[in-house]
Amino acid sequence: ICSILPRAISLIRALFTIFVMALAVPFRECTDPQNDQADGHSRHQQIENIPDHDSRSSLLCLPFSSPFLRRNPWKNIKFDIVVCRYLSSVYAARAWRIAPVFVDVDDWPPEIYETVYRNKYACWRRGITAKLVRKWTFFALSRCRGAWFPNAEQMHFAQEAGVEAVHLPNISMLRVESCKPIPSKRGKKLVTVGLMSHPPNCEGVDWFIDTYWDALHVRYPNLVYAIGGKGVPPKLKKKWEKKPNIQVLGFVENLDAFYADASAVVAPILSGAGTCIKVMEAALHGKTTFVTPFAARGLDEETKRLLDLRPVEAILDTLEIAGNAAEIAKNAAKINSFDNFAARVQELVAGKRNVPAP
Repeated sequence: ICSILPRAISLIRALFTIFVMALAVPFRECTDPQNDQADGHSRHQQIENIPDHDSRSSLLCLPFSSPFLRRNPWKNIKFDIVVCRYLSSVYAARAWRIAPVFVDVDDWPPEIYETVYRNKYACWRRGITAKLVRKWTFFALSRCRGAWFPNAEQMHFAQEAGVEAVHLPNISMLRVESCKPIPSKRGKKLVTVGLMSHPPNCEGVDWFIDTYWDALHVRYPNLVYAIGGKGVPPKLKKKWEKKPNIQVLGFVENLDAFYADASAVVAPILSGAGTCIKVMEAALHGKTTFVTPFAARGLDEETKRLLDLRPVEAILDTLEIAGNAAEIAKNAAKINSFDNFAARVQELVAGKRNVPAP
């Protein structure tokens, strides 16, 4: 009995894991593909050969799956720390068994689930899956030594998990010296750029066109809306191109020229997770950006003012109010400082920060 019982328990856990994964398998922790320009090999990002769909995404790993994990694969290697990009990586690798773990919590799994995947489940599965996602998220986070949160509003989660945390706004790796702000030709061209095979991107653009384009076209008959990014679903592409003055361009080879030709940028993101890096890239090019609240999350009011971020609902009334391109680019370069970013990373690893107040 003593020899059979542990095997029976492992079998029960394995079967339970399969059952739970059957409930949660459609959920993926996304790698923020709304920040990928088109097919992912933008020279600014220095990432090559990424497929249309985001193969870097990880299936949700649950704390019940340990029977399938090879025990201590790093036994003979000593690490000082482990840094993980996503909480799914923390759990999948059992990183806390290797060395102290620090994680970048850019894409908060419960937020992804609620804004992207919840409605894709049958009604009876939604509440169960939400609880599983939350439980798994805090389980993985509580095993970490520290965490970086790009969105200050989410830092209270670190206190709930008993983990030290630092507010670390994401930065763009765009080469600032390559940006030459050109004063916008007001009323000429709006642009949006992003990986359009990612639902939050194409759904946001579709919402913007349905909500604002007809009125914009009436007020500004010569205004063009250019949509850059690979992977637009064929049905949406056909629908958008039926509208006057809408250009669906696909992959944009030269982002500098694409932005330079724009009057303003639109970031109509309504769901997803992480930080919308395209907002910062637009500002680095000296462009006014019309944003939804979701696209601007993680940015305080002063930062929004410095980057000339305007609410998308104000686009009809403020499109012709020109922003100062040079000033926007200068402010963006200061905020988008790699030195400040590196200093915040070092502060957490060195243990100089405490758990933030709620």
